[in-house]
Amino acid sequence: MTRINHIAIKVDDLQAATDLYENVFGLKYVSTVQSVGHISRHLSDGVMYLTLLKYESEDSPEATIAGAGPCIHHFGLEVEDPAKYEAMLKSFPGIEIISGTAAKLPVKFRTKDGIVGELLEADTIAKAGNK
Repeated sequence: MTRINHIAIKVDDLQAATDLYENVFGLKYVSTVQSVGHISRHLSDGVMYLTLLKYESEDSPEATIAGAGPCIHHFGLEVEDPAKYEAMLKSFPGIEIISGTAAKLPVKFRTKDGIVGELLEADTIAKAGNK
């Protein structure tokens, strides 16, 4: 079954954003992952994740896919069979695959309305916290 896994927010100050969501809203730290061109910090309410993205530069490949500067960047969907969902997205009218493949997750896609989503395997963020 598909479930919403996370909402990703692009921020200018990773530590200030972390402090806000931990100290004001009580979210708990899960993991920090260094990726190509950005750092992802994952916080959770115990059900869903809030992912804070800090890009090295607005020139990074995916930094501005949802707009320049701080913004809601994308939402993530856990799927059991990424290849199946990638194929369905490719055949769905108005969908643009932005990056990734089922073999090299995540798959980022944009709807015809401009909303950016991401396919990932179940427990991807939770597993990152155990490294």
